[in-house]
Amino acid sequence: MEVGMTLYLEAKHQEMEKPVPVYRCRLVDIEDGRLVIDYPINEKTEKPAFFYDGTQFKAWWISKDEAVYSFEATILGRKKANIPVLLLNQPDSDQIMRMQRREYVRISARADVAVHPLHSDYYPFASTTVDISGGGCAVSLPRNYTCPPIGEMVMLYLVLHRPSGTVDYLQVKADIVRLAKPTDYGRERISFEFLNLHQRDREKIMTYVFEKQLVEKKKMKL
Repeated sequence: MEVGMTLYLEAKHQEMEKPVPVYRCRLVDIEDGRLVIDYPINEKTEKPAFFYDGTQFKAWWISKDEAVYSFEATILGRKKANIPVLLLNQPDSDQIMRMQRREYVRISARADVAVHPLHSDYYPFASTTVDISGGGCAVSLPRNYTCPPIGEMVMLYLVLHRPSGTVDYLQVKADIVRLAKPTDYGRERISFEFLNLHQRDREKIMTYVFEKQLVEKKKMKL
């Protein structure tokens, strides 16, 4: 953990709500075994939120190695410094879970996407993703579409509807890395690798992935 990084919080007492709100805050300081954060901002409304002492969260952050780390957090109190801040427990190392990376964790997800080949011989098309990760995505191809060759560069326009209710709109440059033939269960698909992805955009994709994983884990517990 580093001072200045972004933490994401999901209030545990709101687990049954749909969508589940996710809040964004900044780690202002670490002192006496406590994390000092500024007031959390609702990711959807962009408004600050108020929480009582003792509120419990699932907290996570995305590190410089672009892995996701999570832990159980509780509000211990609040104080006024240069800005109003909240105090969270600082987790021990064995209380922090590192999300499996495999380079980047890939999940099945149907997100809207428009694909614009940068070569004029190929037409743009709209479709949905089959899966997505912080490093790339796979997209269903329209029937009878003439696909650009492997290695061709495209611009992807992604719309990510996160379980928290936030919608992220991303414009991402990518390379075509694989073409998969149709199966009995789906159409032909094309795989892309993201190029020169801005850290903030990668963070949005990985937060989308992590929120989706949390939803799946909750379903398994029901």
